[in-house]
Amino acid sequence: MYKRQLEADVAHLDDAERLAAVAVSQLSSGELDALRAKIETAEKEIEHRTKEFQRLSAAAGQWTDHYELSPHGFAQLQANAKIRIADFEADFEDLINQQQEAGVAARDAATACSTLDSELRSFSSRRTNIDKTLVELRSQLARDTGYAESELPFAGELIDISPHQSEWEPVIQKLLHNFAATLLVPEAAREAINQWVNSRNVGTRLEYRTIPEFAPAPASARSPRQLIHKLEFQDHAMASWVRHHISRRFNYECVDSVAELEKATLTPAITRDGLESRPKDKDGSTRFIKDDRKRFSGTTWYRVGSTNTAKIELLRAHLTQAKATARATAKQVQNLNRKMDVLRSQRDKAQQVLETSFQDIDTAS
Repeated sequence: MYKRQLEADVAHLDDAERLAAVAVSQLSSGELDALRAKIETAEKEIEHRTKEFQRLSAAAGQWTDHYELSPHGFAQLQANAKIRIADFEADFEDLINQQQEAGVAARDAATACSTLDSELRSFSSRRTNIDKTLVELRSQLARDTGYAESELPFAGELIDISPHQSEWEPVIQKLLHNFAATLLVPEAAREAINQWVNSRNVGTRLEYRTIPEFAPAPASARSPRQLIHKLEFQDHAMASWVRHHISRRFNYECVDSVAELEKATLTPAITRDGLESRPKDKDGSTRFIKDDRKRFSGTTWYRVGSTNTAKIELLRAHLTQAKATARATAKQVQNLNRKMDVLRSQRDKAQQVLETSFQDIDTAS
């Protein structure tokens, strides 16, 4: 059945072709030239509309693959284009806000990486936790006065926090922060050091103490909870003075709760969370202190410790994490930039759709 139908269709086309050939043969040369010109014009118009349709398809393809090539379907496509343009400003503004936030995060992450990398290189070049500026100042002082750096220790270099007291380290580091940066000078070097320090601008705050050759024995601790029991000291000529000074000037009782803090009335006391109390004054008032300033966040500010191995490992971990954050934020910025480019392109293509008429793309008419 299908074969007979196909044969009939072919025969019909053959007949139509013969009739067309006969009709053309009967045209005069002038009529034939006019027909050829008309056909050429029609072919150019079809080619133009085909190109316009392809341009429209590329434009509409920015946000949809489904549209019908008909007056109704084209009207729906233009309606969608109007919605796309109307939504552009709000969508683009939202992306700009996201980009700005991501940009700030990316810059902060890059700054954090740079800071941590600088700190890591600085601490890797020395064994101490003491600030680089002070360490370099000591080195210059030692060279100029002829003393060995080991003869001029910082107090914090002679102290370690006992390993089993690690939960108290943040509080102890805070209490001893300033004292740890105190430069210890042999009594015999007093005149030379004073002359050297007085003769120049040291560029920072330097506090130093001259230490007698025979330091007194440490004061006896009244309680096993006192700070001195949480510390270990290096084998150094000035370590006994450091121990005595801490037992006398930092005789804090380390307590586990505010209730226990209230009971400590004879000596200063401190909780693991950093709330300090002092013995009652003669006027009947009691002083309480808690220092949670931002400079005491993290652990890179620690000064107490005979080596900085733990700090270096911590900085390496922080740097690895900061680099991962920097990569993630940079990628987020790139993704947002691409989204903004896509959104701009969609707006421009939607405008192209609105500037096109159905007649420009209708190749069937």
